[in-house]
Amino acid sequence: MTGLNEKELARQAMNGDIAAFEELITAEKPRLYSFALGMAGGNHADAADVLQEAFVKAFVNIKRFRGDSSFGTWLWRIVRNEFINYRKALGTKALQHDDEEVAGLAETGRTTAVDELIFAERRAKLLEIVAMLPPKYREALVMIDIREETYEKTAELLDLSMSALKTRLMRAREKLSELIRKRRSYFL
Repeated sequence: MTGLNEKELARQAMNGDIAAFEELITAEKPRLYSFALGMAGGNHADAADVLQEAFVKAFVNIKRFRGDSSFGTWLWRIVRNEFINYRKALGTKALQHDDEEVAGLAETGRTTAVDELIFAERRAKLLEIVAMLPPKYREALVMIDIREETYEKTAELLDLSMSALKTRLMRAREKLSELIRKRRSYFL
């Protein structure tokens, strides 16, 4: 961000300053995209769609931002709600991966192309399994284990007590382990 702090930029955005709004969005976009990608099971197109809709809603509703939380927290909640709406609109249809996008997930620095392909395939399968978790478990797991967000920040974003977050995360990990055990052949 420029020399202006978040509160001043938010105030300017609320008064119609598009550049201030864009600066606020730009600061939060990498973190929010990572969250949306995790929630979408690694599907880049779905993550981008959710983020685009959320940013439009934030722009249209910027005057509703009260400053009770940081702008980033307010925006994160919009992304979270938009993802929930997006999933409802899909119904029971599973999110699908684009093979080219999955191939792009390979970690750089692997010793061989075969290693990269194996890594990308396993990561994609794991993200598919994460996407099978109920949303409340998925978001806790994505925030803590994939995004590596702090427990404090995650509890604040999810509006949970610390003990409720830890319980939800424990149940998410148990459910994920169960799903992985059922699909063990994915990883052989």
